[in-house]
Amino acid sequence: MLREEWGFAGLVMSDWGAVNDRVAALAAGLDLEMPSSGGVNDARLVDAVQRGELPEQLLDQAASRVLQLLDRVEPDVLDGAGFDAAAHHRLAREAAAECAVLLKNDGDLLPLDATGAAPIAVLGELARSPRYQGAGSSQVNPTELLSALAEIRALTERPVTFAPGYLVDRAGDAGEERELRAAAVTAAARAEVVLLFLGLPPSFESEGWDRTSIDLPPEQVRLLTEVAEANANLVVVLSNGGVVSVAPWQHLVPALLEGWLLGQAGGGAIADLLFGHASPSGRLAETIPLRLEDNPSFGNFPGELGEVRYGEGLLVGYRHYDTRLMPVAYPFGHGLSYTSFAYSDLSAAADGTDVLVQVTVRNTGSRPGAEVVQVYRHEAAGAVLHPTRELVAFEKVLLQPGEMRTVELRVRRRELAYYHVRRGGWVVESREVLFEVGSSSRDIRLSVPVAVQGDAGAEPLRADSSLEEWLVHPAGGPLLRQQLARTGAGLLGQTEDVLHLLGNFPLSRLAMMPDTGLDAAAVAELLDRLG
Repeated sequence: MLREEWGFAGLVMSDWGAVNDRVAALAAGLDLEMPSSGGVNDARLVDAVQRGELPEQLLDQAASRVLQLLDRVEPDVLDGAGFDAAAHHRLAREAAAECAVLLKNDGDLLPLDATGAAPIAVLGELARSPRYQGAGSSQVNPTELLSALAEIRALTERPVTFAPGYLVDRAGDAGEERELRAAAVTAAARAEVVLLFLGLPPSFESEGWDRTSIDLPPEQVRLLTEVAEANANLVVVLSNGGVVSVAPWQHLVPALLEGWLLGQAGGGAIADLLFGHASPSGRLAETIPLRLEDNPSFGNFPGELGEVRYGEGLLVGYRHYDTRLMPVAYPFGHGLSYTSFAYSDLSAAADGTDVLVQVTVRNTGSRPGAEVVQVYRHEAAGAVLHPTRELVAFEKVLLQPGEMRTVELRVRRRELAYYHVRRGGWVVESREVLFEVGSSSRDIRLSVPVAVQGDAGAEPLRADSSLEEWLVHPAGGPLLRQQLARTGAGLLGQTEDVLHLLGNFPLSRLAMMPDTGLDAAAVAELLDRLG
């Protein structure tokens, strides 16, 4: 699949310590083992070639891909090549602002006014000591690192007070934690608005282990509860790599900004968003559930006795929540802006093998902003299970106040296909598909049906194909009905209820049953006539 269907010609490398059988792995296409085996597996490869168990051509091919990779990494790229660190840092700030997701903004609490004398309280150690990247092998050294606290102070003339409120990845006694919370609550009570920075410490999520909870640390939730009692003008800014539960406390918070892990310039990006120098345009790439137990993998993960069952099938992520009509905290694709958008004039039509969707989007607010136009395929189950709603195309469009633009989104035929196990390839069914356009998987604005022409041909029938598969087959169905008419039909010729009852039985199994109008010879004759 990797080489032939996807056309990948580059190097394939193992994860660290992931190789069980180096000889079999190389024969299957693994070029480079990492980190290494100290020469042990190299000797096994040579021995396998010498004994004729591994074609030398495969070993040469793997070695050539390693050398090809080395050739592509030119020495001058590694030795002394320069780059504009300041320009890259500015780009990092811009990208971070585009990635943060404004989940909630009741009463238009955001953006904040940067002028005036009313004080702002910035609370939470993460505002001063940013968590800007993941842990483990993803860590890099930033050229510079911006804290949200410093950047907030740089963007406003208003007085800014700070209190850490909690400890990050350091145990404190109960008295120390109470003192930190009390100081933060006092600062909150004296401010006009509170910016509370919460999130997951590095020890909560990393390469190498899995989270057992999606809750924030309990000391942070206690701080939030007490701060909300002291000041209702509360903005929460989150820093976390994976989703956290917001359902238990978000009713206390008018504005909620999901910052994720925004990189070295993330503190500046957060400040830009809070004061309106940038308009939020990030959208959720995952559903935020009400609780961990609602997750589609709950009950299957982490498995038992070293085995994990992927029981969710195609219903992964939002496909699970939306197909099962489950309530969620925030749906896939959700994200607010400081402006608003209207959709109109939706059309969709076949364009060669693809479907071209066109929709007009207008900025109906007073600020510039970017909308992420999302196209979903909505259809009932066919030959295989389909998620009720599935993202098939999207595009971000930046619009000035009052500006209108027609957006074209191409839905590739591959997005309409499913993998047919028996045919060993991707198949598109002939059917009517409803294309929905909106701002999230649960904010659908417009929809339009399109008749999709499926792939020619039908699945080959076998003796163990079900009665239903035989009856709906364009060639097998008529032949089977002729056979049943000649033999008096028996049980299979009785009523639709009987056919419904027996529809999932293999034809060869039905031929073994009495009074069905079939026997093994009749099934063999049907297969011969099909060719």
